[in-house]
Amino acid sequence: MNSIEDRLRDAYRGAAETVDPDTIRELHQRSATISPLVAGPDSRLHRRLVVPLAAASAVALVAVVTAVVIPAALDRARHAPLAGSSPAGRYVVQLGSGRRTSLTIRSLRTASAVATITAPKPGLRFTDVASGDGRTFVAVLSRAGVCQSWLYKFRLSRSGHPTALTALPGTRRSVEKAALGKDDTTLALATRSCGQGGRTYPAELAEINLATRQASQWRLPGTGHVSSLSLNTSGSLLAYTFDGGPGRTALYVVDTKFQAPVGGQQRGPVLPSARASARGDIRTAVITPDGSTVYFITNPTGPASARRWELHAVSLATGHTRIVGSYAGVPGSLAADPSVTRALVVVRSAHRPAPSPSHQPAPSPSGHRTPKPTPTPTPSRHPTPKPTPTASRHPTPKPTPSPSPTGGPGSSRLVLISLGSGAPRFLSSPAWAPQATLAYYW
Repeated sequence: MNSIEDRLRDAYRGAAETVDPDTIRELHQRSATISPLVAGPDSRLHRRLVVPLAAASAVALVAVVTAVVIPAALDRARHAPLAGSSPAGRYVVQLGSGRRTSLTIRSLRTASAVATITAPKPGLRFTDVASGDGRTFVAVLSRAGVCQSWLYKFRLSRSGHPTALTALPGTRRSVEKAALGKDDTTLALATRSCGQGGRTYPAELAEINLATRQASQWRLPGTGHVSSLSLNTSGSLLAYTFDGGPGRTALYVVDTKFQAPVGGQQRGPVLPSARASARGDIRTAVITPDGSTVYFITNPTGPASARRWELHAVSLATGHTRIVGSYAGVPGSLAADPSVTRALVVVRSAHRPAPSPSHQPAPSPSGHRTPKPTPTPTPSRHPTPKPTPTASRHPTPKPTPSPSPTGGPGSSRLVLISLGSGAPRFLSSPAWAPQATLAYYW
């Protein structure tokens, strides 16, 4: 006989022993009298019978729960993922600005180094890293003087430790920027013009399905370079910024799923939002997972003592651009988390510290004259069209906190910014080493 049956038998025996034999009714007696005002004496007898039996049933139920339900629940808990087990948003991949032969995985909370990834072959160096979900990453590597790039994939465990690098099909192009969709199969690449073996390869944008190896390509002019690249969740929208020199920077969002009719021209960018701010050049941008908004930052202009940079958000549905925040210093690249709610930015202080405008509203760009539009690059399978930049109204920005890097002229600080509110927070640990870091990815 098993333990469950033993416990049930003991429970019923204990309940039976609590019953007084003198209280057991005869066959002709009623067990209870129903009365709207006062319960009859037999109702007390009923209660005396029900309570012990209820106690016995409760004991039996506890026995069943202890023997069956709790072990099953513990088994499910043992195999279920723990809360917060995903590394997304908790770990950052750091690429140093030196020889670039390794990547460092750091905890965002403590800045401590969790692991290091070294280049898989001698002579290769990391040039870019992309991730769509914060778990799977694609690393781009190159070799000096060679018009070719090598692609490798790795994953982070819930503790932030990476798997071994897995080689992906390479490309006979010099890849500048990469973006990976959340499905881990849609990869976007931006290449620059380069020559190899007497052949010149043009600068292009490409979107590749890693599962089917199908690819779409768009030609870009050879002058200038793509400074940032990002995909929405479905991979249907590709946002990129193109730097053609001072005063010639542009933000574009391309509909990658658009199919041109036979003999027709590939449609250009969905949003030609060139020079969205009159007070600086567009530097880097990132599109939200749902494809509704693009956040971008602009480099400051003017004297060093008054340099400020701005964080903008443009709605793809309306084309309306708003200023999220205005900050002191000179920014680096915008590195957003997978949910595109937070971003890391390296901010370099101006040569001469500017007074903190924390309690003053940032000046409105409406008083500045927008420079005259110039032709900007758009991806096309045919000769590059010349879109006219759309005008964007800028409301007077609200006062926003302004990071004020401390230290000597040219010192750098790493800032974590909420993209929704624009609120900044300095990451003070020296382990982040923003002055010796080329880029952050997460």
